[in-house]
Amino acid sequence: MRRPLRSVLLFGLFYSALQASGQANPPIYGEIIPASSGLPQLAHAPAATCSQLTFACLYPAFLKDEIPAYWQYVSPTSPANYDKAANDYLSQFTSPSGIDVRVVVKSPVTTTEYDVPPISPTETVNQYFHNAFYDDGKLRTKTVIIFPKSTYNFAWGVYSNCNGSFNWNLPVGLTDVVIDGQGSKIVFSGLCNGVSVWNAQRVVLKNFHFSWSNLKMAAVGTVTAVDLAAGTYAVHIDPITFGPSPKFIASVFAWDRANDHVDLIHWRQDAFYGDGVTGGTAVECEEPKELQKTSGCTMTLNLEGSPYFSEGQSVVLHFYNYGSAIAVNGEDVTFDNLSLDNIIGTGFAMWGGRGIRVTHSTLTRMQGEPVGIAGNASGEFGSVSGDVVFDHNFFGYSGDDGYQLNWNIVQYSPKQPPVPIYPSQLMPVYVSASNQIAWPYLAQVGDTFVVYDYALNYQYVRKVNAVNCLSGSCPSTTDPYILTFDQPIDAGLVAKGFAGGDLTQFAGARYVVSNNDFQYTAGRALILQTPFGLVNNNHFVGQTTRQIYLMTSEYWGEGGSAEELTISNNTFDATGHGGTAPTSTGGDFLPIDIAAEPASPYRNFGPEVTGSENHVAASVNQNVIVAGNTFITDNITAVVNLSSANGIVFSGNSFFLNGSAAAAASDQYPISLHDISNVYFDSANSFSQSWLNGASCQESRLLQLTRPAPVVSVDGSLACAIADTTSNIIVAHPTVVP
Repeated sequence: MRRPLRSVLLFGLFYSALQASGQANPPIYGEIIPASSGLPQLAHAPAATCSQLTFACLYPAFLKDEIPAYWQYVSPTSPANYDKAANDYLSQFTSPSGIDVRVVVKSPVTTTEYDVPPISPTETVNQYFHNAFYDDGKLRTKTVIIFPKSTYNFAWGVYSNCNGSFNWNLPVGLTDVVIDGQGSKIVFSGLCNGVSVWNAQRVVLKNFHFSWSNLKMAAVGTVTAVDLAAGTYAVHIDPITFGPSPKFIASVFAWDRANDHVDLIHWRQDAFYGDGVTGGTAVECEEPKELQKTSGCTMTLNLEGSPYFSEGQSVVLHFYNYGSAIAVNGEDVTFDNLSLDNIIGTGFAMWGGRGIRVTHSTLTRMQGEPVGIAGNASGEFGSVSGDVVFDHNFFGYSGDDGYQLNWNIVQYSPKQPPVPIYPSQLMPVYVSASNQIAWPYLAQVGDTFVVYDYALNYQYVRKVNAVNCLSGSCPSTTDPYILTFDQPIDAGLVAKGFAGGDLTQFAGARYVVSNNDFQYTAGRALILQTPFGLVNNNHFVGQTTRQIYLMTSEYWGEGGSAEELTISNNTFDATGHGGTAPTSTGGDFLPIDIAAEPASPYRNFGPEVTGSENHVAASVNQNVIVAGNTFITDNITAVVNLSSANGIVFSGNSFFLNGSAAAAASDQYPISLHDISNVYFDSANSFSQSWLNGASCQESRLLQLTRPAPVVSVDGSLACAIADTTSNIIVAHPTVVP
């Protein structure tokens, strides 16, 4: 649900059992996720007979059909050396095209422990936590710093903005340090970022609970009136029983009051007003102040966008969408056994650097509250060079995407001056030389820079020979670096416009997402836009738009795309969504969507690039294996969309239709295809018979991608496709189950 601001029981029993047995948080630093040969065996041949989940075993012909792509210029091997004796984290697996991938997150090298004495009556919490990191004025290193278990309140004033900083600033440049809270609770009060972990090298932060528990984060209300002529609607909420009264409303979402989570069917009904700290819609109650504590608050808000809320509808009001609970920059940083709730913005955020691991951590809502995190994402990792691990976590009830891994691409305009496409950067080519461009982010001599055409077709790479700054305040969108390449950008690309990005600094390569539970994270659970990934043994339920979204986006300036990715042994629970065909209020839900987002304004009903018979959309996503997963739905509709891609294999997946829908004739096939080539569905994929019997494409989501509607036909008895834009789709006869 990024906007211009921007089964469950089984997992619970399993996690509770681990806690009861003392195994919920085992030692983590030496864990090794095995290569593909060591993954759990799949239920059906031929994938079950493959020692590795690769094209070489599953469908060798696709090795000959690979097209040039940026992953070929990104290292699959971590630059960090793995030291087993130091308890470094190592994951090794094989990518679809047979490349050995090696992910390393190093551990701190420590030689001593420091037990921090209890806080004294004369110390503030800020002073106490600052002083603990220094020994005789020198920054501690090679040390396990152990805080006594307690509740610590960082008592910044609510609207102090923490003097323009963070609630808790860890010293910049921490090296070889473990910070152990022993279960301590950290209470933040200031409406500013939570913890800053900056320029860190081999640091572990563990056993803490972070919360803005003294602030009311959100409230469930009822729409009491809608005035279309005035462009307003009225909402009533119950009395706010704790914390200071919020000043602003940041956003409003449709809410499923009966099931106590975001509305999965009417998710398009929402409104965005600001971040709730620097701006938004003011909270102005119709009731006198003395009655608000007993009668609640009724306020009149402006309708934003479309579709509009309706009278009697339940909604959730988010009061904040600001900053992040934990912001990190550096190399080899691990967050272990952390608990986050009542968060005013993003949960975890990493900007720049390499090597981050979030493990055995929980992000959820505080008891009695509707949401756990108000912000744009539970975990947002942008423009990192790689080695990202996200394992054994529970992420639930967030205001937007669960986990996002991307890197920056910039569009270059043939027009002078360029017209910005919000919120990404659209910049002019630097005109003094054909081998120079403006670049608003970090860059260094020797970096590899990828170049796409205006339609995101991969072109080539260039080496950075020089990095210059014209005014001394680089880099920014208004004062960028000037990069000089080893070769010019073709005049034809310059004339039409193109896009590009720095693969060395920002590619986000090499990542593992395993053994996590994503529940009711509004928007998507995973947005993956980088190469060399493994997504294994996760559980997804309650997302509003996508569960896994593989894409690149001109609109958001996010790239490059999902390449060399294995998605295996996951459970995708799509019950309760009311269908995937786009509707005026919702729909368009997909457990897996492989696509590309065009530049603004979106030219389709949905944010999805589409081509035509004479102009097939670019294959920005490439080399993906989807194997051994379970898809569950109670709606006869598509659960997978494949587009803007080349080289996809589905093997040994189970597509199960449950509930009352299983007795009905199918209306829509499980798969939709357009603008794609070289796709193979093997015979080990199994489908509920009632899903396939009598299926048609008359209600396919593809019919709403363009106006006029495209011609949609059945492809291989499993899919609806825009045949003019697809090629080499191979469908073996599937296994059909009752």
